[in-house]
Amino acid sequence: MRTNNHKELFSPSLENETLSSNIFVYTDFEESLPTPPDMIMDFRTNKDKIDLSAINANHNDAKNGKNFIHFVLEFNAVPGETVISYNNRNHFHYISINADDDLKQDFVIKVAANIVTAHDFIL
Repeated sequence: MRTNNHKELFSPSLENETLSSNIFVYTDFEESLPTPPDMIMDFRTNKDKIDLSAINANHNDAKNGKNFIHFVLEFNAVPGETVISYNNRNHFHYISINADDDLKQDFVIKVAANIVTAHDFIL
């Protein structure tokens, strides 16, 4: 069907509907181990949040005022390093945290979303 009236082609607008946001809360590394990682299938960036504040608070170094969880591009064997990566094959983002001083991920969340940024976290 061809028409110049776009309203006929598209479903009703969601503009006036308010969608509630979700907060995905993690309190311990054991809640999402690398094998198998927890999966978030309906994440909306800039709307939903991943709350890692309990993990961050439990491991914070209050003496120097630094957050335990800190975002980096790759692991360098520093506890608290957090990497956001994207897998082109399965189209998932991976949030990985190194809990200790090795180069291995100790906590992983697999997220289905267009994009995941540091702004999508509660620390």
